[in-house]
Amino acid sequence: MGNLFDVAQHLVDLAAAQQHQVIDDLGVDVTGIEGASGARAVSSLGVTMGVDQLVLQPGSAFPPHIHEGDHLLYVLSGAGSVHIDGVDHLLRAGQSVFIPAVYEHGLRGPQEGGPLKIISFSTPHHPVDSAHRMTVIRTEQE
Repeated sequence: MGNLFDVAQHLVDLAAAQQHQVIDDLGVDVTGIEGASGARAVSSLGVTMGVDQLVLQPGSAFPPHIHEGDHLLYVLSGAGSVHIDGVDHLLRAGQSVFIPAVYEHGLRGPQEGGPLKIISFSTPHHPVDSAHRMTVIRTEQE
C-alpha cells in the first residue's frame, strides 16, 4: 500500500506546535492573530487537507476574505463572531461552523477578556503563515 502514513507529518501535537504570526495575501501581519499548523496531507482524492489552531486576541479580526476551498471552524474556547456572506453570527465554545469557499467572510475575536481559540479544518490547506491561505477582499480605497 506504500507509505500513506508518515508519523512526523500525520500525527501532530497541535497544542504544543510552534505558533506563527498569521499573514494576509500580501504578506502583511494580521495583528493579534497567531496560529499553529497541525497534521497536513494529500488526501486519497488528491487534495491537500489540514488542521490548524488559531488564537485571536481581544480586538483582533481577520479582514473580509475568501479561500480557494471550504473550511470548518470549531471553537475551543472564548467567544467572538464570524461574518459570512453579509451576516454576523456569534460564536462560543463548542460551536462549529461550515464556511463555503466562495462566501466572503471574516472572523472577529472578543472585544475583551480571554482570546478566541479555534480549530480550522481546510481543503486545500495552506499553513497559517502562508500568503496563499486567503485572498483579502479590498475596497477601492485600499
